[in-house]
Amino acid sequence: FLLSALSPSEFGDTKPKRRGRTRRTIVTSKRKAKKREYARLQALYKRNRSNCFNSLFEKASLSPDLDDRDVFDFWSHLFTRSSPQNFKNDSPFILSDKDITEDLFVTPQEIYSARLPFSSSSGPDGASVKTLNKIPIRCRCKIYTAFLLLRWVPSFLLDSRTVFLPKKENTSKPSMLRPLSISSTMLRQFHKVLAKRLMAVLDPALDVYQFGFRQMDGIAEAVLLFGYMVQSACTNFSTIAVAVLDMEKAFDSVSHDAIFEALQKINISPVMKDYLKFTYTHAKTFLCFNGSIKSEPVRPTRGVRQGDPMSPLLFLLVFDQVLNAIPDYEGFHFENKRINHIAFADDLVLVADSMVGLNNIINRILPALTWSGLSISWRNR
Repeated sequence: FLLSALSPSEFGDTKPKRRGRTRRTIVTSKRKAKKREYARLQALYKRNRSNCFNSLFEKASLSPDLDDRDVFDFWSHLFTRSSPQNFKNDSPFILSDKDITEDLFVTPQEIYSARLPFSSSSGPDGASVKTLNKIPIRCRCKIYTAFLLLRWVPSFLLDSRTVFLPKKENTSKPSMLRPLSISSTMLRQFHKVLAKRLMAVLDPALDVYQFGFRQMDGIAEAVLLFGYMVQSACTNFSTIAVAVLDMEKAFDSVSHDAIFEALQKINISPVMKDYLKFTYTHAKTFLCFNGSIKSEPVRPTRGVRQGDPMSPLLFLLVFDQVLNAIPDYEGFHFENKRINHIAFADDLVLVADSMVGLNNIINRILPALTWSGLSISWRNR
């Protein structure tokens, strides 16, 4: 019933998925490069005027020399490379009648608070937010509850397309692109409901000095705290040793096994744990860049799906395990507390009262980073 009810053919404004052959264009002159850029802007204007305007007036832009095949090869390898195998694959949770409690059922209030903006892009199934809203809320409650209890989602909803956005002006390397996964609007709304539930459990348990994706002005809190610590060191003529760690593709490299293991340590329903494991085990994505689509989908074995409402929380969950590896006896004394780190998502500042203490912290955190699939970027940017 679910497959027939949610089939893409049932949606009125769906569009067939485009399949394009990857094109390799070699730019031999500035004139040809300008023609190619003009053609790209014309095509973008026809598809999305807002994105076309942003590409003209924002600093981030693509270099005409950046080739589709290079982008697909780089990111396919990054998404599918092996990661540390730490998680013991236990047998799936067997759901019995006594395990089906009221808190598992999705309510109309949850769906109303998780409504999507009309500007949200449609996923590979072609269903827009307008189409999603045509489905009565009570029907969506039953569908989302069924997904959760079954710990299953049909593949046409689970699959996504991944587009790549430039990080800076005239981006010429695939590594300087930011991937954004766009799944079905129905799946995004369902995951937004689950994200609110997960955040209610996770927020009180997260590290107190992790300021990313929290219900606060995290940037201001982190900057003020670090500023006060430096000011205290200068005022009291005390030593403060600082190390700023830059993670290499953190959101795209985190180990799926680390996610599954971290989920086992928090107090959420086994049903949700099994559902999240299913989504990361079976999800596929189509790589899209500059009008071209990679012919074969990619099944990621690491990384969280940027653009999915659940992804920031799952990353924080893993990174919290990394922060727990920092020894309590090291740090900088500030206001009768010992502070040894300040984090904003994957941005990490380590603090100690001596270089020896700072080295001890780094030596303890490196194995934890390896366990999580993360690594430090040693390159100068």
